Amino acid sequence: MLPTQPHNASTIRNELQMIVKRRTWLYRLPGQTYAQLISFDQPVTASKAREEIRRTVGEPSDLWGRDKSVPLPESLRYR
Repeated sequence: MLPTQPHNASTIRNELQMIVKRRTWLYRLPGQTYAQLISFDQPVTASKAREEIRRTVGEPSDLWGRDKSVPLPESLRYR
């Protein structure tokens, strides 16, 4: 059942947050034009993916989880 009280955008965002785990993540470091790909043996959260990227290559400026049902962009398929 939907609440009857009005909510602001931040309240709605907080209520709809989910923990998403993915095996494949795309990231971009500051100053990079193209995204890089990192894969894990087991699905991990964005927090764990960001932690591993920080530890190995630096602080990512962008991070996206990749869904297996969505094909990779052409620019990442043919490098």
